[in-house]
Amino acid sequence: MKAAAIVPAAGSGSRFGSQRSKIWTSLAQRSVIEWAVAALDHHPGVSDIIIVAAPRDADQMQTALSGYGKVNEVVPGDQTRAGSVQRGLAALSKDTEVVIVHDAARPCVSQDTIGRVLAAVSPGVAAAPGVPIGDSVKRATTDGFLLESLDRNGLWTVQTPQGSMRTDLERAYSEVDLTMLEPTDEAGLLAAAGVAVRIVQGDPDNLKITYPEDIARAERILRGRYPRSPSVTRTGIGYDVHRFAAGRELWLGGVRIPHTTGLLGHSDADVVMHAVCDALLGAAGAGDIGVLFPDHDPVNKGRRSREFVAAAARRVSDLGNTVVHIDVTIVAEEPKITPYRPAMLAALAEALGCETGCISIKATTNEGMGFVGRGEGIACMAVATITGKALEED
Repeated sequence: MKAAAIVPAAGSGSRFGSQRSKIWTSLAQRSVIEWAVAALDHHPGVSDIIIVAAPRDADQMQTALSGYGKVNEVVPGDQTRAGSVQRGLAALSKDTEVVIVHDAARPCVSQDTIGRVLAAVSPGVAAAPGVPIGDSVKRATTDGFLLESLDRNGLWTVQTPQGSMRTDLERAYSEVDLTMLEPTDEAGLLAAAGVAVRIVQGDPDNLKITYPEDIARAERILRGRYPRSPSVTRTGIGYDVHRFAAGRELWLGGVRIPHTTGLLGHSDADVVMHAVCDALLGAAGAGDIGVLFPDHDPVNKGRRSREFVAAAARRVSDLGNTVVHIDVTIVAEEPKITPYRPAMLAALAEALGCETGCISIKATTNEGMGFVGRGEGIACMAVATITGKALEED
């Protein structure tokens, strides 16, 4: 049965105490949500992933997750979790039979946990991972005074992903009055609709990031799960060139520059982003831009090249590497680059997930020589420096 994952990521996470959503917090060189999505993307039982994002995060989400091949769509979220999941359901392909819903703030979910949930789902039976409560359980007053001790036998803390047949979840949303019941998860909703919910073995490490101190624990878990090999430093060189063409927008370094003509290409023809992309992939021994984003694929027509760089950076990270520095040289008679350099630095830093101090952008002319000197196009060279584990042979 074809299974898809929905990741609701539109919540504010107010208890985390940050103006920015906790899912963007840096964690072992990725953001929290990237770890959560990576786990789903790597599992062979998951075919598609739908991200439900806050509208303010939609563009950043598209860029940050563009390197994950199973992420099909980013859709705008609702003010409630239930509403967001319903929007995710509506975005699924028609042939999806099984749905798992996973919290964007659970970065440490294991492949085994995902597999156990998928294996337990059948018509009329949903599944959720859980861990038996081991501590004593008390009920207290609002000001913290003990009222009574509770029997912990049969009590579980329940995690995600939570899975069910798509038809069961859709029926639950249509039958349960959400104005009377505000379920905190899909298991509660499905149970209210008469669907049996099986608790499968969860993982104590599958924590939900709720408070700032949870980041340190998650970091220890992930670094223990993915130990690094001795570090080596490598470089890669990227080069790209495009000719000018009438009726095109000019994009350089992720910035739209006012000009009489633009550059001709299948995507936005951003020579800076293309050169950086190839430099990254070359340093990591991971192919080139033509392999990841072929120009014969209609999906890439008119596409913003900053998405290519984000995907290349994610590929570099997935192979156990860290981007140390990017050095860019733009060769053009026009336009002048200096006024746009700060915006280019910011756009590249966002796509790469690094600070602007890790990037250098320079510009020069070709002194009137060659096709660039004649004003027929723009060329760019980029050098990427990365550190990480040694390249492994197949």
